[in-house]
Amino acid sequence: MVIESATDLFEVLDQFDPNSSMHLKALEVLVDQYPHFHLIQPYLLKAIKQQKHEKFDKTLSLAAI
Repeated sequence: MVIESATDLFEVLDQFDPNSSMHLKALEVLVDQYPHFHLIQPYLLKAIKQQKHEKFDKTLSLAAI
């Protein structure tokens, strides 16, 4: 899943499934590219929590800031 425009981003967020590994990967890529884009942080946090990922504590602290 490649997000190249704002339309693609909002489409992914509208169809967000926290159990989808594709959504998790897409959100991780976005956070790596745009670390100060805070709109996607809660979505990433929810996906990591649902999938019981080991990066939950670190992501939670970043999203809380």
